[in-house]
Amino acid sequence: MITSMITPMIRPMITSMIRALGLSRYFISLDPVANSYYEISSPIDLTGDFDITAEFSSTATTSDNLVLGSSATSNTVINLRTTSSLRVRDNTGAAIDSANGVWPSGKLNTLKVTRISNNLIALINGVEVINGTLSGNFTFDLIGNYQPGVFFDGIISNVIINDITGGEVTTFRLNQATANYELSAENVFGSEEVANGDFSDGTTGWTANSSTLSVASSEMEVMSDGGAGSGARQVITTVVGQLYKIEFTLRRGTTPNGNQVRIGTSAGASNRYFSGNMTSSTSMVGFFTATGTTTYYAMGYGETGSGQTSYWSGVTIRSVTNAVIYNNIAGVDRELFKLSNDQTQWDNVSPSPQELPATIEIA
Repeated sequence: MITSMITPMIRPMITSMIRALGLSRYFISLDPVANSYYEISSPIDLTGDFDITAEFSSTATTSDNLVLGSSATSNTVINLRTTSSLRVRDNTGAAIDSANGVWPSGKLNTLKVTRISNNLIALINGVEVINGTLSGNFTFDLIGNYQPGVFFDGIISNVIINDITGGEVTTFRLNQATANYELSAENVFGSEEVANGDFSDGTTGWTANSSTLSVASSEMEVMSDGGAGSGARQVITTVVGQLYKIEFTLRRGTTPNGNQVRIGTSAGASNRYFSGNMTSSTSMVGFFTATGTTTYYAMGYGETGSGQTSYWSGVTIRSVTNAVIYNNIAGVDRELFKLSNDQTQWDNVSPSPQELPATIEIA
């Protein structure tokens, strides 16, 4: 009764505040034709009680739509089905389906899946659609995809995975306007693993391979002596299974070939991270998971002739709690919306008004 009295008073206040602040937010539309999806860098294992919430919007009612899935098995899914129903399936393949027609097409819906003592309850827009028993574990490392390659058609945002038993919460907003990765909201960076990555202490901590190293203006120059695999290397201490974020900046020198950054389990190996062949100056961010306590970092490899150069700065490697990688998501699929009226619709404000698509109404 108290709640029913308070809600009518609070809602107009919140609406007025939103209008005054002009709040806006990016949504990303996943394109199944382009195989767009999000990859969770460190799989999340749920072995006991948990609570998962997410927002979604889709008009695809003729094919399955995967909200959460696994790259290792087709069993583990939370997916929207062809009949506008919901399916939750654990690692063993045991599943519970809702009735048909439980989520409205084209609206921004809220999904909540909770398991306590093997009793699983799912709500869509606050209405219970599943209530049953699932005792198997859940392992998720994909958002909008799962192992056979079924891709989501529409919007997924604000995914919050609360491992109640494990005592960990992981939040992904999935709203980056330009970046191709996103750290969880709870992420805490570990200490710096690279020694002298800003080159404030000259070349200390770095080993030359078929090259001469020197530092000026916070950049390290790698000059090849013409030998194979010319570059600079460093050995770092890592924790097995830990996710790490890597950043670096390359300024192209006189090498006619591209430059590379390699991270691996032996000197010069790239089995943990490979930047690809970089043929122009660039700043890059990447992630890798350590498989040993000793990891090798190397940069260069493009200088094949004596005297050829490349320049490096801002090299850093730090552990992160978790991250999602944005796969095959184009810039045109990232659009800004704002809350604009009493019907709580998100009106697209980019591109220009005459090109606005239909609004997305919150269910």
